[in-house]
Order: sequence, then structure tokens, then C-alpha cells
Amino acid sequence: LQFEGSERVTRYPRKSSTEMFASLVADSLIPDLYFIDGRLGTADAELLQKLQAEKALIFLDDFVGVEKGVSNAMLIQQAFPENFLLAYPCPEAMLTSFGICDSSVVAALIPAKNTVFVN
Repeated sequence: LQFEGSERVTRYPRKSSTEMFASLVADSLIPDLYFIDGRLGTADAELLQKLQAEKALIFLDDFVGVEKGVSNAMLIQQAFPENFLLAYPCPEAMLTSFGICDSSVVAALIPAKNTVFVN
């Protein structure tokens, strides 16, 4: 993909999440954002701790029922207790109000330290 700022995006095609996270640690890269589409394991949680993931915005695909996104959220929240706010996928009715006729299964883990509520 070509877009302004694309040189700042690092991709790891055809690698497991554990291989990717280990590469990030080895390269001393600390991501600001993760989009996770796959099931994470305990080794991944340990690597995410090394990557200071508690400071990052984490999007989780397939956050529905007992799919991998839900189990990933639980694993990450266990690795970083009381660190993230969980934003559930946007309700279909809300998407429709913006002219989007589809459903969403993407949730977000938002670092609590970076969140401020205002009225």
C-alpha cells in the first residue's frame, strides 16, 4: 500500500504473532498501534509486555461471542491489569446513522492513562 507516511508502517507477512513480536523486540521497535487478527498465546503476552504495549492502542478483530478477539482481550487484560479501557464494537444502528450499512466486530483496548473524560 502506498500512502503518505507508509514508510512508518512495519509489516510482517507470513509470520506468526510470536515471530512478529520477537522481531519487534529484537529491532527495538515500540509500536503505537496494533491491529490483531489471530489468536494470541502466553508467549505473545510476555513479548507485548517487553514492547510496552500498555502505551499502545490495540484493535482486536473478531470480537464477538467466543471468537479469538474476545480471548485476546482477556489475555491482554490479564497481562496488563487495570491498564486498558475496552471499547466494544460499534453497534450496527450507530453505523447505520453514519450511512454505513454493515456490522463491526472490531473492539479496541485504549490505554487508561491516555484517556480523559470530559463533559
